[in-house]
Amino acid sequence: FIRLQLLALLLLLLLNWLHPHPKALKCYKTDSEASNLTLEGCSPDKISCVLHFRIDKSTGARHRGLSNCWNLNDKCGIADCLYTPHSRIEDHGSCCCRTDGCNLMENLRLVTSPPTATTMPSKGGSSQGNRNSTSKSSSNDSGSEGGLFAKGGSDQAASVLLFSLAPVLAICVTVVLGFFLYTRHRERRKSRSESVGLASYPVDNHPFPVGHLSSHIRLKERLATGKFGCVYIGEDAETDQRVAVKVFPPQERGSWLVEQELYSLPEMSHPNILCFIGADQCGQGPDLRLWLVTEYHPLGSAHDYLAGHTVSWIQLLDLAESLSRGLAFLHESSSEKPAIAHRDIKSRNVLIRSDLSCCIADLGLAKKFFQGESIGDVHPQVGTRRYMSPEVLEGAMSFYKDSFLRVDVYSLGLVLWEMLTRCTDAYGAEGVPAYRLPFEAETGSSNPSLSQMQAAVVIERRRPEFPAECQSHQGLSYLRETICCCWDHVPEARLTAACVAERCKALRRLPVSVAAEEARRRQQEEQLADQQAPAAGLQLPQAAVINEASAAASAEELRPLREAEDAV
Repeated sequence: FIRLQLLALLLLLLLNWLHPHPKALKCYKTDSEASNLTLEGCSPDKISCVLHFRIDKSTGARHRGLSNCWNLNDKCGIADCLYTPHSRIEDHGSCCCRTDGCNLMENLRLVTSPPTATTMPSKGGSSQGNRNSTSKSSSNDSGSEGGLFAKGGSDQAASVLLFSLAPVLAICVTVVLGFFLYTRHRERRKSRSESVGLASYPVDNHPFPVGHLSSHIRLKERLATGKFGCVYIGEDAETDQRVAVKVFPPQERGSWLVEQELYSLPEMSHPNILCFIGADQCGQGPDLRLWLVTEYHPLGSAHDYLAGHTVSWIQLLDLAESLSRGLAFLHESSSEKPAIAHRDIKSRNVLIRSDLSCCIADLGLAKKFFQGESIGDVHPQVGTRRYMSPEVLEGAMSFYKDSFLRVDVYSLGLVLWEMLTRCTDAYGAEGVPAYRLPFEAETGSSNPSLSQMQAAVVIERRRPEFPAECQSHQGLSYLRETICCCWDHVPEARLTAACVAERCKALRRLPVSVAAEEARRRQQEEQLADQQAPAAGLQLPQAAVINEASAAASAEELRPLREAEDAV
């Protein structure tokens, strides 16, 4: 066994001598506000530099935005930062390159086709100048690439020898180390590493002792199973208080830490954010389970509640306003609390309280934005496909804080649509139809693929359909307009979550008068329809007068809503 270990060590040393580790790429990086520019080293998996910039439509001038390392190499320049205009985004762009410190505005080059020696234009200048500079740049690039592999016959021979022996050496190292070392010590090392630094982060006034939640809580019934773990009903052995316990497996420790960190931020308490009680660990080694303990809400998620219940106009406003206020709280920042983008707003991640208000849960994919800090490495295409915004589906999202917040508002609009379609005031005598998820009718699937969502949302620009009654009900019509402003195709045209909350609050002045007026109008129309044709003909002018008066009264009552919107 010792001889095999020594042999493996010698093979690794030989491989390292033949092929030393490449020098890490250095790129210019900016903070979240794109104000500070520093040259920093990249991690080994980052092979290119990226530069995002904003385009002034009136002047055509380009202004630097965020800069960072990148893990893609497709269509990137070497010393020049290549930029291909996007067909749907005219005011933002990005470019990438592959040499140290190349992601600067002075290295920006515009291309209209894949980079070649004859079609790639240079920065500025006449067409002749473009051809000359393109030719020069192409020759420089090719020369740079050639220099990487043309350092002499000995280097080429060493490279050939290295790549010939690499598969054999890799197999030997994998078999020896993988079988005798990795499998034997993996669980021991993993247990030791996970036992260090795992602590509980309870909030003030919770009923459980610090660090001993798992010893005081008995898991009862499993409520749900998700991508990151299972949710159980827990019961405190001493007080019989019911709580919700989200149990993460060891491999999801990262998600557990993210949620724990966000819930433990200063000033994070809010009535429309799920109340965090504490975090703990249970077991060791492969049996380790990571607990996240929160308040328990028997009504479940908005998805489950809406699937089995309808709501009145007033209840709809309670749900819509509380959800919007919870998201607005996440998005706002203070001296202690950063702005937070949820990045997975959907009806399954919204819980219903006993008073029919909402609280937002599941912060496993959330991203916080501290003032002056770099956004860092963030994968933009996360969340649930059905609730992804057009820019996320298209992979054309800008790496700014506001861009992430606008993605949340798009998803908020879809959840509000789900709530509106379960409102009894949105339908006539035929009643409320069965509950449907967003885009279930548009895609014909309860679990649409990414390509189906891209076709429906990005290419066809489709959105879920509203009930026909929304056109005649003044309150529902205004809420419909608000939802459409949330899921606007242009991110900058969307409302903020705070504005949505204020609109819902203003609508509370309408429910009794408008809903009653609409009910009276429908009743009068039904009575007129039941009469004989001649009598109905005599009553039609009166019905028209009633409808006109109803519309005028409703329009007068909507005036405060417009004023509240202007104030926001």
